[in-house]
Amino acid sequence: MKTHSRKVLSLILSLIMLFSLCIPMAYAAEENTSDIPCITVNGQGADLIGNNGEVYKHKFDFSAILTKELIEGIASDLIRGNIIGDWQPFADRLYDALSPLYENVLCDGNGDPQNGSRLVWTWSKDKLSTKKDNYVFNSYTMEIDWRIDPRETADEINRYIEAVCEVTGHSRVKLIGRCMGATCVLAYLEKYGFDRIDDLGFYIPAIDGIDLVGACFAGKLSMDADSVDRFANYVLNDGTLVADDMLAQLLSCLVSLFNQLKILGFGTSEITRGYNIVAEIVMPRLIRGVYASFPAYWAMINDDYFSDAITFTFNTPELKEEYAGVIRKATEYHNDIFLKAYDILRDFADGDDAKDPSDDKRVYVISKYNVPLIPVYEGCERTGDFFSETADTSFGGTGGICFKALGDEHIKKLVGTENEKYLSPDKMIDASTGLFPDTTWYVKDCNHSVFSKNFREFFNWILADNSRNVFTDTKDHPQYLIYDKETNCIYPYTYKETSLDDNWSDNPLVVLLNFLKAFFTYIVNYIKTNLPTQA
Repeated sequence: MKTHSRKVLSLILSLIMLFSLCIPMAYAAEENTSDIPCITVNGQGADLIGNNGEVYKHKFDFSAILTKELIEGIASDLIRGNIIGDWQPFADRLYDALSPLYENVLCDGNGDPQNGSRLVWTWSKDKLSTKKDNYVFNSYTMEIDWRIDPRETADEINRYIEAVCEVTGHSRVKLIGRCMGATCVLAYLEKYGFDRIDDLGFYIPAIDGIDLVGACFAGKLSMDADSVDRFANYVLNDGTLVADDMLAQLLSCLVSLFNQLKILGFGTSEITRGYNIVAEIVMPRLIRGVYASFPAYWAMINDDYFSDAITFTFNTPELKEEYAGVIRKATEYHNDIFLKAYDILRDFADGDDAKDPSDDKRVYVISKYNVPLIPVYEGCERTGDFFSETADTSFGGTGGICFKALGDEHIKKLVGTENEKYLSPDKMIDASTGLFPDTTWYVKDCNHSVFSKNFREFFNWILADNSRNVFTDTKDHPQYLIYDKETNCIYPYTYKETSLDDNWSDNPLVVLLNFLKAFFTYIVNYIKTNLPTQA
């Protein structure tokens, strides 16, 4: 009898255990993977409330400080510095002009916001809706405090993910990091692992650093004529700096002509020489007065600049002590996360930290190219998106000099091989060298800050398809796309479209002919529009 009872009891316990094991399996099987919610972590863009209670826009109005008095004062200081070698008045004037823009949102020496300054954007679980109109999945956007340590933001991302999962009934989310937001996503992955993440996306990520930030913090600024020429060509023909298209074209051709005549080269050399004289007097204090107390900015400084940036920005023992907390946070992120970024991403893609290691996860990347970088540091001649280099935002894709094709030797190595498919139609980009070559897209002619009106449709297409196939060989969304400013849309790139590089040349004869054409076109149009009309 006892034996029979024990058998019955064992059978019941076995059934209970089997049922309990099947519950999560059934839940996982029933979870609709096509409707997995998506969370986008934005970069610098959210407004802040300063310690004076006022709202500070993320884009400070620098034009407001460019007064006639400031310009005249700077001119006077430059003359004084060149004559008697006293550059301190120049340094003081720049600091006094720029520091008020940031004084109410600066962090303290520990890298923490001061006196209650905070992010305007807030969220609560009660306000998270379960549906978003026009999306094929639940879509959420998270803003970040673009000053604080990405590892602190990672904690907030974790709370946000838990809340979204609870509201939607899903166990996982798709996570996108945009620019600076990508550093916070990386910090989240390092701290909390991969179990809650279905797929991972990056849009012009700053994970590999931004050379412009590193060069400024390290004081390594310089200019070269060719980069200034390309940059001037872009900003003048962009239509935002000069409204008159003919005048813009004339000015652009004039800059290129000055470059060919070596006049521009002389000017940029003198500017670089002058900067090197005043750099240590002007830059460290200026950087500390604006961005140096923000750990999030230090997270975007790559290994080429990091040590020099610490030494240059905090250039006395007293300053190193005052900013010890910032230095510690910056160094810990750099050593523990930045330098291990590719390992973290590879582990995610391989499913090494997932509940089911056989279920590889997908990482997709959107990069941009063929927009000149701001020409104030060494290496700015490379192709990019105005702020970031394409090689960095694509996790290792190969790009050459902006507006130019890759070298002949590089192209020859690809032609006739299986990697030729990764070569862009204009032969400016080789995607095969990137970390995720089959799920990385490149958008030509698109500025860093531009988010075209059909980008969301593009994201929807990527996120809604849960297959693990190669994505970049599709007809409607090939690996290479091009941005059209007139329609504010992206399209498949075929090399037949008009592009930014069509407006620029480094051939002396072409430059001269372009200038003459632009000059006479402008003169003729000016005469026509200013001739008195006959009664």
